Amino acid sequence: MILPVVIMACSCQRYLEAGEKGGYFTYVNRAEMAIIKNDPGRALACYRKAFRYMNPGFASEHFNAFKVAIQVKNIDFAFSNAMQLVKMGYCIEFFEQYPVLKEHPAKWGELASLAQSELPVNLEYRNTLWDMLNEEQAARLEGRPRPEIRAIDSLNLLKFRRLIGQFGFPSEDVIGIECTDNVRGIRRPAYALMLLHFAQAEFEGVDSLLLEALERKKISPYSYASVEIHFSQKQRYMPAPVIRVGDDFYIERVSEARLKAINENRRTIGMPSVEEHIEKIKYAYRNPNHGYRLFTSVDAIFDVPQEVIDAHFVKIDI
Repeated sequence: MILPVVIMACSCQRYLEAGEKGGYFTYVNRAEMAIIKNDPGRALACYRKAFRYMNPGFASEHFNAFKVAIQVKNIDFAFSNAMQLVKMGYCIEFFEQYPVLKEHPAKWGELASLAQSELPVNLEYRNTLWDMLNEEQAARLEGRPRPEIRAIDSLNLLKFRRLIGQFGFPSEDVIGIECTDNVRGIRRPAYALMLLHFAQAEFEGVDSLLLEALERKKISPYSYASVEIHFSQKQRYMPAPVIRVGDDFYIERVSEARLKAINENRRTIGMPSVEEHIEKIKYAYRNPNHGYRLFTSVDAIFDVPQEVIDAHFVKIDI
């Protein structure tokens, strides 16, 4: 039983470049690359490596690791990741979609019992954030004037800072996670959209708040980079390297020197290279029902003359 695990663990090392040091995000990226290359065994080995550096990890990684474990029929690893997700508040209904789990009644009973126990997360904090988001969304849907919406966002930022001071940043270990309505994924936390609006409004101090959360591993590098672009506007990380114009897909024309700088910035915060990110985006579009949680969002742009698109972007096949 020991030998196969050792072999699988070593196989993940092959994904590292010469001289590259491992770490949580390094191995997560290698796991995701293995997923898109249909190598679940190597993906599992990489997730094992990742969780040695950070355990529990982010919910998305435990979600993917669970699905990989199911695919390779590693029941112990599947239950290990299921337990981590349930501890964060993930619904038992998701796991009921996998009958193989119930073939192990002792482990299933432990998982079901955990799902019914009191969660070690702050549900009041989570609900308060949803109330704040619902208020700002209602204002936008009602078409209220921009100054009024800005005032609501500003007040929400003050409330958000106060809550962080009292309870800490609302990370997964603090407020937990929730199933999506279709019981297939993880619901986006309420604060994510509010943070985006804070950044778009260029409120002072949002950048340092996010950077601290990143450094303490309270938010993922993707989440940080997606919001950071709105208050820095320096395209340090190019969080969405593919854009969509109508039915066509493009990547930005960048010099080798700039691409190298962007990839170094990405590596510093734990993101994969632009090239690897594009591979994942292609995989997601070619396999729309892949079922994994990969950050593969694509920005869409409208009403831009074709000559401008051709001058600044290169068309790619998805």
